[in-house]
Amino acid sequence: MKTPTLFWGLLLGGAALAVTSGQAQTNTYQDDALYVRFKRTAAPKLPADTRTIAVGKTESLVKMQSAYGLHKEMTCMRTLGQPVLERTFMIRLDSTGKIERLLAELQQEDQIELVERVPVYYLQGNFAAGQSEALPAKDDAGQGDPYYESGSLSSASSWHLNMIHAEEAWSRQQGNANVKVAVVDNAVWGEHPDLQIKPENQYNVRSGQEGNSAPPVNVQQNTNCSDANNCAPYNWSHGTHCAGAVGAIRGNGIGIASIGSGVTLMGVSCPGTDPSGLAVSNAFQGVSWAASHGAKVISLSWGNYSISQTERAIIQACIDNGIVVVAAAGNNGYKDAPMYPANLPGVISVGSVDNNKQISSFSNNGDWVCIAAPGGKIIQNGTETQGCIFSTTYCMSQRYRLGGHSFANGQNYDGMFGTSMATPVVSGLCGLLLSADSTIDPYLMREILVSTAQPLTATAGKNFAPNSGIIDAGAAIRLDKVNVPRVRNLTAERQDLNVILRWEKPQSEKTVKAYQVFSNNVFLAEVPNQELSYTQEIGKSEALYHYGVRVIYDNDTSLRAGVDLAVPELFDIEATVQPAGCGTVTGTGIFATGDTARLKVKATDGCTFSRWMEESEILGRDTVLDYVIGKADVRLRAIFSGKPSANSVFEQTLSVNVYPNPTSGKFSIDMEGEDNLVEIFSLDGTLVDCHKHVGNRIEVSLTGTGTYLIRISNRNGNAIRKIVVK
Repeated sequence: MKTPTLFWGLLLGGAALAVTSGQAQTNTYQDDALYVRFKRTAAPKLPADTRTIAVGKTESLVKMQSAYGLHKEMTCMRTLGQPVLERTFMIRLDSTGKIERLLAELQQEDQIELVERVPVYYLQGNFAAGQSEALPAKDDAGQGDPYYESGSLSSASSWHLNMIHAEEAWSRQQGNANVKVAVVDNAVWGEHPDLQIKPENQYNVRSGQEGNSAPPVNVQQNTNCSDANNCAPYNWSHGTHCAGAVGAIRGNGIGIASIGSGVTLMGVSCPGTDPSGLAVSNAFQGVSWAASHGAKVISLSWGNYSISQTERAIIQACIDNGIVVVAAAGNNGYKDAPMYPANLPGVISVGSVDNNKQISSFSNNGDWVCIAAPGGKIIQNGTETQGCIFSTTYCMSQRYRLGGHSFANGQNYDGMFGTSMATPVVSGLCGLLLSADSTIDPYLMREILVSTAQPLTATAGKNFAPNSGIIDAGAAIRLDKVNVPRVRNLTAERQDLNVILRWEKPQSEKTVKAYQVFSNNVFLAEVPNQELSYTQEIGKSEALYHYGVRVIYDNDTSLRAGVDLAVPELFDIEATVQPAGCGTVTGTGIFATGDTARLKVKATDGCTFSRWMEESEILGRDTVLDYVIGKADVRLRAIFSGKPSANSVFEQTLSVNVYPNPTSGKFSIDMEGEDNLVEIFSLDGTLVDCHKHVGNRIEVSLTGTGTYLIRISNRNGNAIRKIVVK
């Protein structure tokens, strides 16, 4: 059993919480499921309208069906035509104690490209009764919603809408039913009078059936719990609460208002096997279903500190197809600990603030968090209360009733707080913005939210993305720069330790003066109008880079076009030749864990290749070596016999100039490329100097006299030169 580092999403009250010794341990991964990706030549073919296929249709799985209790059918993870996902399946098994053995066995199958565990995402928190609460909203709001009170930041039921200037946004734009916003969660009670989600927009992942996304039938909806810590109906209300924050019906004379009122809600239930309702399982099947059924925004109030490759691909398919994905940053109060899926390329990650516009005590934070929204708590007289976001629930009021507040007693409304609640507020605004302009893509959506954000109130030791802040619905709706032409087809590509941005000119008759380049909301450079690219040097640590390029016109500026690039942790692979000058090696450079570097060696006259060595281990004797990168820099040796002939002509695959030669000790090297490895050897093969990640020019000093060999290499080739030091 593994203890997950973080349980979050549903905060029923009290502090944001990690697992403590007093809590039951819970699996980080499902014990009954694996993702399996078949090779192209072995993948079973499914009809376009089918997601399941018999395990018996695959040669590599049928022989394991009995030994591991594989379920008869497996589910294709297909999403929006993404080719890799068309050949990726979730398999289920009964023999949960054998899952590691099955994983190891499948990894040896020739027909299988990838096998990985399926993460579980948890919803869990504590309840703190009897603490000070904000005053409830007025019971009489005219013909509007009785729990909505305009203007007050102390209102228990609408302070979050007042903070983001919802009234101004509604005065300019109404939610459009053509915009579908999906809430993928533990369950969503679509029949709530303030939601009214149509059956065709509801789906249950566990049953595989459309029409009902509500909690299981055995959950007692009308029970009054004595302790919210052990109140299953309240736990199972998490998704319904999020749905209400997205799109509860405004102005219907009942309940609450929501920023995205008027959009079409989709409820996707991904219930775990825990009857308490605190787990979300197979949630990415829910994401896939929502994407395939017309969702324009997908709201995800759950996460973990790791994610599978399969799930990364599902999110990327959504982003590539213009679907806005909004995800919670997490509730442990951690700084600079990125959460998934929030920290995936193109996803809008959401942190929480209180009514003073300060970062909530429980909210994860750091530069990686894109934007903030009100998620609780409320500060009264300098004290943090248990104030919440008030929204729709499956259960009758539990938290507020137990806290001594009767205004919602017997009603299917209650309070929760967390980044889980901030996330659907952002998702609702995204739905409203798409109602105004259906062409907004995920990157432009993030730019609109960030460029119109309200400033944060300083919070000691905490921050979100630079130059970002709290969503402002009114400012976002009235933004007048959306139609100013932006650069087209912005791309980001990593080459070794550089990221190269490229773009095309905007379609505009206006004169472009320059382009401004940003990384993670920080200005990098201004590029002349005749240039359409920019190169940024990066480090070797794992990171997600948000890039933006803005057009500067004579009398105007555009919004930033955006693109994200996830860079894994990177490692050097280098190879020296012994004796020096006996040959050349190509294929070295910068790689990520799991990459395969194909190294090739070529001997010079007078030398014969012998073997590849890593420390004292012989790796092979062929002139071609496929080396799989682990989690460390690698230094290999290509060992030769013999010595280079005095008349050897070294292979010149790179253009290099060494001068002056001979020298008194100081000389310069001009070379091709921007990421060169320069090694200097004595004639006996001893390495006397080494310079990594060199640009196209370097100055060197040698103290000893004699003849030396200089070896320059990068991914494009090698060059060897002699230098004489007098």
